[in-house]
Amino acid sequence: MRTEQKVLAGFFILGLLVSSIAYILASPVNNHLVEIGLHHGKALSLIQDIQSKNMLAVKESLAYLLSGETSSKNKFLAWNRNFPAIFKRFTDYDSSHNVQEKEEEKLSDQALNQQKTLSELANKMFVEFEEKGLVSSDTFNLFQSTIEKLDSNLRLLVEFGDMEIAESYKFISEEIQINKNRIYLVGAITLFFCYLFSCYLYFYIKWENLRKAIDKEKLITYANELERSNKELDEFASIASHDLQEPLRKIVTFGDFLKNKATNLDAHSLEYIERMEKAAIRMKRFIEDLISYSRISTKQKPPEPVNLEIQVTAVIEEMAHIIHQSNGVAKIKNLPTVEGYSNQLYQLMANLITNAFKYKKKDQPPVVNVSGRKIDNGYWEISIEDNGIGFNEKYADRIFQPFQRLHGRSEYEGSGLGLTICKKIVNNHLGTISAKSKPDEGTTFIITLPEKQPNSSS
Repeated sequence: MRTEQKVLAGFFILGLLVSSIAYILASPVNNHLVEIGLHHGKALSLIQDIQSKNMLAVKESLAYLLSGETSSKNKFLAWNRNFPAIFKRFTDYDSSHNVQEKEEEKLSDQALNQQKTLSELANKMFVEFEEKGLVSSDTFNLFQSTIEKLDSNLRLLVEFGDMEIAESYKFISEEIQINKNRIYLVGAITLFFCYLFSCYLYFYIKWENLRKAIDKEKLITYANELERSNKELDEFASIASHDLQEPLRKIVTFGDFLKNKATNLDAHSLEYIERMEKAAIRMKRFIEDLISYSRISTKQKPPEPVNLEIQVTAVIEEMAHIIHQSNGVAKIKNLPTVEGYSNQLYQLMANLITNAFKYKKKDQPPVVNVSGRKIDNGYWEISIEDNGIGFNEKYADRIFQPFQRLHGRSEYEGSGLGLTICKKIVNNHLGTISAKSKPDEGTTFIITLPEKQPNSSS
């Protein structure tokens, strides 16, 4: 399934989810309405049961007067005792959800009073029956009249209950239907807006994919063009190196020839020849450094583990003659193995150590310490410290720029590209290089290099 289809499906599911949430939120309301209906139903059922049992109790009282059965009398009396509590259950059920609340309260109060009167008349009849063997017509007529009134009130309460049931179920049905309509409306609106937003995202993603494809094509074209240009520049540098250095070699060669073969040259002529040769040698070294700088590239073979202690030892051994002549000392301590490009790291150490011995004090043997220590985030800090002439730290950034020199060529030889090459090498290894120095107190170059190069195979 493509990204666009996933987006559409996701928002369709989101719409269904919102609709489901709306239904879930409406469910408690619907349940509450159903509870109201059940409440009215229980009240109606209870008042019907009271009416039925009351008639049975009246029949039991009459049966006692006819037959003298004590059990019939006891049943009637028991019902009279329980009637208030049973009737209270009905009022508790019915009072909070009554449509004709005032009328029902009036009927309920009348029913309780009539039941009390009925109980008193029944006791009076029982006493007359037990003492005289018969009941006076006035008492019996009043008893019968009270029974009819009580039954009439109970029937009215039943009718009110039927009316409330009908009204409740009508109200419940209407409210449930309204809730359903709300749910349908919320679901429809949600799905509609989800559909609109999905369409927007669909076309937006389509456009973004198209734009990325175009950008990728442009990037590939640019990369190919850059690779071709770099290859041409490399070829040009090789040709230029040979063509530029060839005349310089001839200048030096013919200068030596003139000095050795010509016998009638005066001192000034010999001095001019020597100056010419030195300028040619300086120009040759400058061209070599310039080509070396141009050939430092990040696109090389994959990085490999490089033992910096071995690299620095090799540099010192190569400089053994210079170190011996200056009575200098080079010390190595705790240098790590890092991932990188061996030839570049060798050139980095060679340039920095050569500078340390080049810019020495005239009256003091040079001492160079090359040491390493592990720092945070998988990096190593390499320090090249000397006791040389030093420099003002306000020039600490300037010394890494091409062709920038702090001393004249008459004092110290160099093309002005050595430290620029060092900075480019360190950048290629995703590290940093900086310098700390004070005049006449020496210089410390500080390099940070990652122990592992990103995307390396090791």
